[in-house]
Amino acid sequence: MKKNKLTLFIFIALIAGVALGYILNVNSIDVYNQNILNADAKVKSIEVAIKKTPDTTSAVFTQLKADRKVNAQIKKENEDIREKKLEYFTLLSDIFLRLIKMIVAPLVFTTLVVGVAKVGDIKAVGRIGGKTLGWFMAMSLMSLVLGLILVNLFEPGKHMQLTLPDQMVNTGIQKAAMSVKDFIAHVFPKSIAESMATNEILQIVVFSLFFGVATAAIGDLGQVVIKAFDAIAHVILKMTGYVMNFAPLAVFGAMTAIVAKQGLNVLNTYAIFIGEFYLGLGILWAMLIFIGFLILKKRVFKLVSDMKEPAILAFSTASSEAAYPKTMMLLERFGCKDKIVSFVLPLGYSFNLDGSMMYMTFASLFIAQAYGIHLGFEQQISMLLILMLTSKGIAGVPRASLVVIAGTIASFNIPEAGLALLIGIDPLLDMGRSATNVVGNSIATAGFAGNELRLLNTGNIPELQLSTGGTAVDGTNTILFNMWASSYKVIDESNKVIAGAEALGDQAYASGLIGYVTIFKALSLGTVSTFWQQVPVTVGKNVPFVSRNDGYKAAITAIDFALGKISANPISTQFLGTVPNLNIVNTLHALKARYALFSGQYPLALTEANAVNLTTGSGFSFDIANINILNSIIASNNVFQPTDANLGLSGAFVPDAADKRLPFYTILAGSPASVRMNGFAATTTTQIPIFLPGEMILIKAEAYARQATPDLGNSLIELNKVVTKTTDVFGVAANLPALTGTYTQAQLLDLIYKHRSIELFASGLKVEDMRRFGRPDSEMKRKFMPYPFQERDNNSNTPANPTF
Repeated sequence: MKKNKLTLFIFIALIAGVALGYILNVNSIDVYNQNILNADAKVKSIEVAIKKTPDTTSAVFTQLKADRKVNAQIKKENEDIREKKLEYFTLLSDIFLRLIKMIVAPLVFTTLVVGVAKVGDIKAVGRIGGKTLGWFMAMSLMSLVLGLILVNLFEPGKHMQLTLPDQMVNTGIQKAAMSVKDFIAHVFPKSIAESMATNEILQIVVFSLFFGVATAAIGDLGQVVIKAFDAIAHVILKMTGYVMNFAPLAVFGAMTAIVAKQGLNVLNTYAIFIGEFYLGLGILWAMLIFIGFLILKKRVFKLVSDMKEPAILAFSTASSEAAYPKTMMLLERFGCKDKIVSFVLPLGYSFNLDGSMMYMTFASLFIAQAYGIHLGFEQQISMLLILMLTSKGIAGVPRASLVVIAGTIASFNIPEAGLALLIGIDPLLDMGRSATNVVGNSIATAGFAGNELRLLNTGNIPELQLSTGGTAVDGTNTILFNMWASSYKVIDESNKVIAGAEALGDQAYASGLIGYVTIFKALSLGTVSTFWQQVPVTVGKNVPFVSRNDGYKAAITAIDFALGKISANPISTQFLGTVPNLNIVNTLHALKARYALFSGQYPLALTEANAVNLTTGSGFSFDIANINILNSIIASNNVFQPTDANLGLSGAFVPDAADKRLPFYTILAGSPASVRMNGFAATTTTQIPIFLPGEMILIKAEAYARQATPDLGNSLIELNKVVTKTTDVFGVAANLPALTGTYTQAQLLDLIYKHRSIELFASGLKVEDMRRFGRPDSEMKRKFMPYPFQERDNNSNTPANPTF
């Protein structure tokens, strides 16, 4: 498993900057902040009094003016002292921004010239080229406009209230406020050398357009120039990668300075920014799928499903170029002609960066709002058009959009220092998304392997492999790879958060952060231990593998660490307010009970299950921007449904006809009517629980039955709590009569297995249950999964695949 070292260092720098900034804020800077606030309040109060004093020659008026001057001076002196104390931190981000500005002009010039030259090639292919370019431009404009609308609607930056740098205060925003006539005249350069020297992006764009069109027009002679500029563009893009290596220092300096000035409350703005941006992405996806539906009809849903793997690859590497080969292969498999794919797809990588462009308008105006700079409608439209042109040719470079934003906001005299606000956010964006991906993949894998689910759409090769089972499942299976990769990505990111959280000044907030990410870490360790015979418990190059039992124990160790932190410093109400649908302590105890049971530690499983409050639930919540993953898979291309009305159980394990859990989990639908998924896949916003109350009760029933001295009486009492349950916080209830009579240990275990299979249907736990309860191989599609080829290729310690 390769680690993105830059992301790791940025994340460490982010946490370190927040921690040091908080320390400086509390111990040094806050006193100056208070002096500034007090002085500013007095100045405003005095100004009100001055307006109410009509006699400008009176002693009172003179004294008020003198007092205003004194307090304004106090405010200025404290601001200067504050800036002086933080100047070396801001220097780090200043150096990075100067490096960014160094490459803006040549990057925009070379990539745009090459891009325009490719437009020349488009004309040669006639109708296809024209339609392709028209589509790209329409989609680009739609994405930019959507970003513009959302950032004006939400105004995520207005809460920051940053002070303009001195040079901005002195000059104002005259360039952005020029007249239409002046603006049009200013677009055309007098000298390209002057435009390059001053980073006048609009003028560079105009020159690049002329240069690119002229180069394409001279035919073969122009090919030499095009090849040279293409090579130069690649050199500049490589330089961009080098410059980005300085990003961690910039993040550290910027975060230290801003948290030192504004305290931890500034982090709330980041949360708002991230949430609103993802809402925008969800809307953009919905719009693109709707447009695709108008053209491809229902086949668009299969296309979206087929693109899952390259989408995840692009997301995890932060570069869409990483997904290019897989995307091309899948498009050809979907039915697109190879010559059209080879023409349109490369062009799309230069001209059709929908998500990036929405981000650019969103981020550019976020920075303007943070500094209190108002841009009028005409100015925002101008920014949109500039971004539409300057965003071409950067798809392959992680974080290169930062360069485009830098060039664009400079044209409107928005401080480039605001860019440092954005650099550190990226590593925080996708932990929850990765975790839900792990859960979704585990449900699908366990569902097929444990005969809970049936495959309806055999065109989905990964699901078909799992549904067939045996040797049909191999290391190329993308569901298994995504589950493996996402699990270890979550583990890695969780470790980074935990390491950084320990350095925070607010230990009560840190406890919440550690507990929260440990839930994801434990789930990920538990997931890989469920499906693979041996697993790594750390992330890195050639890490060793341990038994899956030790994998479960590693999850328990992680949980114990988090609970210890929370015990020493109870979670702050401030943090709890950020995760309203998650009871952190309850969930940690529930996961510890689960993995103690799975690893055969029955007394520990009893203790932990008893510690769980069954009247409160914890789960993954979904909304219109981040929809329920099970509902999404089923609704998009009907990949899987329940095996049958009995949830795949047969013989003595067939559910009672009166069991109310059957209509909870399944529903008759379609024409002709067939058994369909319901329950936690019912709607796009249905919550998926991390654990069910019934699971904790059944853990106690099983632990009593399996402990060194079995307690069959208490085991039956606990089992009957599930059998007779009329409801719980998630609405799962059998509502059956109590079991009576005397049972042997084997009989009780069979009943526990039956009710676990029903109560925890499609929870991703069935395979582990089948192994633990000794179900015959004939009931399973596969006991353990093969290791992904990507792991085998990169880790020499990868064990041989299990035979079944």
